[in-house]
Amino acid sequence: MSRHRIGHLYKRGKDGKQYPADDDRRGTYYLQYRLNGKTIRQSLHTTRKDEAETKRLEIMAPHLVADEEQVLATTVQRLQTASRKRADLED
Repeated sequence: MSRHRIGHLYKRGKDGKQYPADDDRRGTYYLQYRLNGKTIRQSLHTTRKDEAETKRLEIMAPHLVADEEQVLATTVQRLQTASRKRADLED
């Protein structure tokens, strides 16, 4: 089953180094995620974590919907398979 893509937030300081999103150092937030096998990194143009989280969700929303559709389709398929197996056992 696929896992939901939510992206990874991190900060980049003026020194050019990357830091975890919850690090106390000042820096601009960036979002990193994978799409079609490629790693995408983009600046969120903010130094505020709450704004970065909002922008992350806006950017990742289309990918979350696609994953949710895939999860639901897989779930339906598994339920149908289980129902067929149960019917075969009852016969």
